[in-house]
Amino acid sequence: MAVVFAMLASYTISRTLTPITIGLLLRKEHERQGAVTGWLDRFHAAFNARFDRFRDFYGWMLTGILRHRILTPAVAAVVVIGAGVLALFVGTDFFPSVDAGLIQLHVRAPARTRIERTEQISRLSGTTFELGSDSSRSETSLNNA
Repeated sequence: MAVVFAMLASYTISRTLTPITIGLLLRKEHERQGAVTGWLDRFHAAFNARFDRFRDFYGWMLTGILRHRILTPAVAAVVVIGAGVLALFVGTDFFPSVDAGLIQLHVRAPARTRIERTEQISRLSGTTFELGSDSSRSETSLNNA
């Protein structure tokens, strides 16, 4: 119910207080329409000029796109299908998979360390040792049970 009252109050203010405040604040805006007095006015005029150019370009581009009623949906379909195909090849592991009973610890021994010394390092960390494909890296697992 509080949300309903908040929405009604927002609507009432947007239809009454906001137009009155804007009318009071912008009363002199029409009087000084052409006068540029400070750096902010120059910035505002330059921004509006560039924005108008962009809006005209966008209208021109949109008109051209709407004229090609067959090509535009075909290009859109190719883009969507291409995105779907690329999604199959892009990695999706933002977070590692959760393994509730297992903690993985990656131990990196110095290069050219003998296997006996690597096992010794592994035992010191209280873990079981599994030798990976790279002899300078070892992956260890510690049961959390």
